[in-house]
Parts: sequence; C-alpha cells; structure tokens
Amino acid sequence: MIYKIPFNSKKLINRWAMYDWANSAFALVITAAIFPTFFTNVSRKVAGVGLNAKEAYINIFGFNIESNALYSYALAFAFLLMMIMSPLLSGIADAEGLKKRMMKIFCYLGACASFGLLFFDSNYYWVGIVGIILGMIGFNGSIIYYNSFLPLITTEENYDRVSARGYAYGYLGSVLLLILNLMMITKPEWFGLDHFENPKTLACQISFAMVALWWVGFAQITFNALPIEPRTADDKINYFKAGFGKLMIAWKSLKHLPNTRRFLYGFFFCAMALQTIMYIATLFAKEVIHLEDSETIMMVLLLQFVGTIGALLFSRLSSRIGNIKAICITVIIWIGVCAAAFLVEEKRSFFIVAAFVGLVMGGLQSLNRSTFSKLIPIKEDELSSYYSFLDVTEKAAITIGTLSTGLIISFTGSLRNAILIYSTCFIIALYFYARIKLVNKEVIE
Repeated sequence: MIYKIPFNSKKLINRWAMYDWANSAFALVITAAIFPTFFTNVSRKVAGVGLNAKEAYINIFGFNIESNALYSYALAFAFLLMMIMSPLLSGIADAEGLKKRMMKIFCYLGACASFGLLFFDSNYYWVGIVGIILGMIGFNGSIIYYNSFLPLITTEENYDRVSARGYAYGYLGSVLLLILNLMMITKPEWFGLDHFENPKTLACQISFAMVALWWVGFAQITFNALPIEPRTADDKINYFKAGFGKLMIAWKSLKHLPNTRRFLYGFFFCAMALQTIMYIATLFAKEVIHLEDSETIMMVLLLQFVGTIGALLFSRLSSRIGNIKAICITVIIWIGVCAAAFLVEEKRSFFIVAAFVGLVMGGLQSLNRSTFSKLIPIKEDELSSYYSFLDVTEKAAITIGTLSTGLIISFTGSLRNAILIYSTCFIIALYFYARIKLVNKEVIE
C-alpha cells in the first residue's frame, strides 16, 4: 500500500470519515427525509387522487400497485441487484487492487442518479423509480469499498472509535445540507424560486441535485487521502472466476471462524429489521401516525441529532464492556422500540419512540462495522471479499425485509403490521449475538 498520509494518523482517519459526511446526504435527504414524501405526493397526482388519500394505485406493466408498496419493491429490487453484483465486483477490486477506483465508480453512479431526480415529476414518473434504484446501488456499492478501508487506515484498537467518528460525521454533515434544503422548500422566496409555477416542488427537485454535488464534492477529500493499492493480478486473469473465487475463500474461512459465523447470522436478522426500518420510517410516520410534512422533517432531524450522540455513546460503552455486550444492549433496546412503535398512536408518544430509534440506530450500525473488522483476518488482497460477503448478507436481508414490507402493505393495507416481523428479527439476532464468546482477532488454522 502506498500512503500519501501516514497510516493511523488523525489526518488520514478524518479524511476517510469525510466520505460518511459526503454520502450520508443521500441517505438522509433522499432516502429518509424529502424523497419518500415527494414520491408519495407525486404518486397521488399520477393516480388522480387527493394528497390526503389513504391509498394511491399506480399502473406498472399492467399491474395496479399501491404506491408505498411500489416504493418498497423498488428498494428490494435495488438490493437484489447489489446482492448479485457485489461478489463479482469486490473480487475484481481485490484481484486488481481497484478498491478506490470501484468506490469512485459507485459514488459517481449514485450521484448521477441523484441529480437525475431533478426531473422527477408526474410526467416522468419512471425517473423516480429508476433514480432511486440506481441511487441505492451507487450508495451501497461504494460503502462496500469504503468499509473495507477501515483496517487499512488504522489499527484494531481504534476500530470502534474510528467507525463511530464516520457515522458522527455522516449525521452532522447530512443535517447541514438538509437544513439548507428545508429552507429552500419552506421559504422558496428567499432563493428566488417563488417566480416559478410550483416553487416547493422545484425546491425539492433542486435538493436532489444538491445531494449529488455535495456527495461528489466532499468525496474528493476521501479519494485524495486513501492509500493507493498496487496491482496484483496478471493480464490474463478471469475476472468472473476471480470474483467468485475470492468470495468462496471468505466463505470457506468461516468454518474456522465460529465467532464471525455467529456474528453474520445475527447481522443478517439485525439488518433485515434495522435497515428496512430506516428506509420506511418516513412512510410510517406519514401514513400510520399521520404526521404533517413539517412534523416528519422534525422527526428526521431528531433521528440525526440523537443518532450522532448514540454512535459516540455506544462507542465509549463498547470500550468499557466490550463490543458484543454493547451490541446486545442496543438490540434489546430495539426490541422495546418495536413494541412501542406497534402500540403508539399519539404524535407526542411517537416522537419519544423516534428519539430512542435515533439513539440506537447509529450505535448499532457503527458497532456492527467495527466488530466485523475485528473478526476477520487482515489480508490486504482479501479485505473487499470479506466486506463483500458482509454486504451480500446485508443486501439479502434488506431485500427480504423490504419485499416483505411491500407484501404486508399490499395484503393488509398497513405498515404497522410489518413491525411484528422487525421485532421477531431483532429477537433472533440477539440470540446469535449473545452466543459470540469473544471479540479478539480469530486466526484461520
């Protein structure tokens, strides 16, 4: 590895964490705060029903699909594609030493898709569907390589702290852009948009384009700092064989890593619930609790603010009691949160539940990333394969989670019933996490 900035230096770590700052704008502005509500409103218009209608059915390839279910299906399709592609892509990156280049490709794909949402309206409904699918592929594809750099920028004793710093950067940076976007939407006259026919609609569309610029712009700080990898493959390599071959190495090595295997089982069920909740939280707030758009945005800001605190808090907790105990505590809180969300009816009570969601949301994600880094062997030419295996596990879980959510909406007409599945997933995850005996580095024998 060729380092422009010294390994394990504060400068290198901060610049690595800036990618969380860059791409979290997509996760917050598009997937959490503005796009879900905008998608719902556009869907209502396409369906020819009022904005307050309980249901809106969209004709897709001859099938009438409820708009919220369609949104879940689009996410499931994106994650299914990523699940299929990631083994090959990460294997190629490892064989060729292209982790940073592959990270850039997915970053630019996601940013271009985000910019394309500038043209999403009732006349170009397909732009919203295609845009969110490609955006999710770009966002999650780049994360594979971003995460795989963690063992290459710092030592094991810093994994928890560095991982938490990345999430904290992401929460803070994305909130800054969201606040600016909200100012545009609520006060379009401040930005000269009141002269257009639909100033708030235009403000939302411009917000999507701003995400693209934010993402690409701040990502350059990370790209310029990450180490350069030497090419390790010859010119005659079979990339398909290399891609899946590397994944099989990771799979076979799990036989000798029982704790890592238990972690992946727990992570699968955890991701099925956690990630799906994050993607449908805004829809749940709007459709089930009936929050106004302004109240929904307040909820999202609350999640981000408390999430920053949660990521740092659980990082310190893990340093005191260990990763696995800290993870188990967050999962237990999640089980309680799901039970409360299923029963909650009033808006005030829902905001209390949302605060607890924010507290454990960042903490659990950060601890999962750092714990996995401690449970795999550090071999530079196989790191992306291990993280790809983790990513395949996560994408399979999210595909099942989002698809199940769409089916539940289609058959029951309510998102509330999906919470029962999420709580069950967390209970199963807790069982596997609790069986991990230690968090020290395991060695393949």
